[in-house]
Amino acid sequence: AAPRAARTHLAAWLPPRLRQTKLERIYCSDTDGRSLHQFYRKCAGARHTVTLLEVLPSRAVVGMFANHVWRAHLRPYGDGECFLFSLRPEEPRRYPWSPEEGAERFPEKEEGGDPEREALMEQFMVGTQRYISMGGGEGGKGGIRLNEDMTKGSSAKSLTFRNEPLAGPELENFDVGAVEVYRFLRNIDGQPVDGDYGATWDLEDL
Repeated sequence: AAPRAARTHLAAWLPPRLRQTKLERIYCSDTDGRSLHQFYRKCAGARHTVTLLEVLPSRAVVGMFANHVWRAHLRPYGDGECFLFSLRPEEPRRYPWSPEEGAERFPEKEEGGDPEREALMEQFMVGTQRYISMGGGEGGKGGIRLNEDMTKGSSAKSLTFRNEPLAGPELENFDVGAVEVYRFLRNIDGQPVDGDYGATWDLEDL
């Protein structure tokens, strides 16, 4: 999709309170360094962020919307506002959390629910010293995962978002080109929607 069309789709997917905002880039792997340490440091002041990943060699663009500050933590965090998406080369598509449909696909057992599957269905954000991910899947796979030096990524079907592999069915594991993170600024005064901190929806270089 063309950059303008991609911006239009992405903006329409956001929670209503964030749709009339601008974006400010707070992390870029090319200038800030490829490490989770830098990623966490740059994202520390922003609760709501959009992270974009360039898939190599296809140059597909995939990503995730987070509604909690990215950080290393022992437990998953975030909630059902989070979502995954793919912007190109295919038609832009969002994968939101759909607990009702997930429950239909994975019905509870007669003697109660399956705790492991229920946990995976709510594995919105995971941050460790070795990787970040969104979406829990069987066999340790996830909706999207990025390693500690931001060079390797993976995307598989997840129970959380019921997504298809974002980079394509034949490309669960891939090399990562540019990684960028954006936070939201209020249109009225240019101040951050949250955190202490205008490029708007800039996908031209990805």
